[in-house]
Amino acid sequence: AVVSTQSTGGKDQTDEAMSSELNMCEAQNAEYRYEIETLVRELHDAKNKYYMQKRKERNLKERERHMAGGMIPPLISSQRQESVNRFTGGGFNLKQAQKA
Repeated sequence: AVVSTQSTGGKDQTDEAMSSELNMCEAQNAEYRYEIETLVRELHDAKNKYYMQKRKERNLKERERHMAGGMIPPLISSQRQESVNRFTGGGFNLKQAQKA
């Protein structure tokens, strides 16, 4: 009976130590998660501010070009003139040739 009590006491201390270590790790994990969430929010906000600033700058440039009376080149490639033959790197025409 004495032997089992001594071995149980050692297991209890080991269990308590492991339990406290687990609690510490869980608390640290929660802190890291909170920090990550905060950083993700800050990154999202910074990206939004950056893209809003880019949009404002682009709109300002377009307005300046329009006020100057110059031609405003299309910013999107799909707005290019469709009459221009386009080729890929291999020299193949991307449009179907019109049959006469």
